[in-house]
Amino acid sequence: MEVIATVRVNGILVRTLWAPPFKVDITSALKPGTNQLVVEVTSTWRNRLAYDSTRAESERKTWTLNSPGAVPLIPAGLLGPVNLRVGQILTIP
Repeated sequence: MEVIATVRVNGILVRTLWAPPFKVDITSALKPGTNQLVVEVTSTWRNRLAYDSTRAESERKTWTLNSPGAVPLIPAGLLGPVNLRVGQILTIP
């Protein structure tokens, strides 16, 4: 993952991750049966500006006085591997 990610399970915000290690325990938000996991990753502002600089002015979402120009985008998103570990919780008396 690159930059920042928000992790939600069943609509519950579990955690926002912005620094390594990019790991989170989602156990508290799980329920029996089917669960929904959502990971929202936000890219860098530089990527937005660089992308917009390659678009026609009518298609841009941003305008600046000093854009990075048409430079390669920095890798962003869920940059593998992504692991979901499933286990059993045991309570020891």
